[in-house]
Amino acid sequence: MILPVAYMLIAGGLAALTPLIGRISKGLSKFVSFLGFFVGIAVIAVSVVLALDLNLARFGLELGVPTGSQLTTRSPWLQYFLPVMVILGTLLFSRPIRNARWASLVSLGLGVLGVYGVRVLLGVGTTVVLGVVFLIITVLAYAILRFVEDVFDFVATFLALPPVEIILGIVGVYFGILILSI
Repeated sequence: MILPVAYMLIAGGLAALTPLIGRISKGLSKFVSFLGFFVGIAVIAVSVVLALDLNLARFGLELGVPTGSQLTTRSPWLQYFLPVMVILGTLLFSRPIRNARWASLVSLGLGVLGVYGVRVLLGVGTTVVLGVVFLIITVLAYAILRFVEDVFDFVATFLALPPVEIILGIVGVYFGILILSI
């Protein structure tokens, strides 16, 4: 199975152009944004695989990435396709979930998991101790995750500006076409 990076860049770039699509049809814009969420996950996953230089041939997957010399001879800007993929994937992934408040849900889950661990591993069964463990883990996890959520919200808000989306979309499509032409 071949997963060419060029096709992912083109699909991500087209999905990032939803501000332009929104001028034509709101329903189509929402649909493209929905599909863009999954394309963003795929783009981030492929960029992580490329950045870590993982060998996926043993699983029967091939990413279809040209060598570095092929990229720079075609265009000197093509050496930056990996950061473009990361930013494009972040844009597409963060668009629908930007306003979701996930820090409280994750911290609640970590608190429950911590209480379960203390009860099973340490054998503590008193309600007061388990309640204190729950509060400490939940508050610490929420404080940390709330900061991460705020940083993510700031980055997502910047990437959601229509000019930034349009520029990233055009750059993604351009890089995809350049990689295909190699």
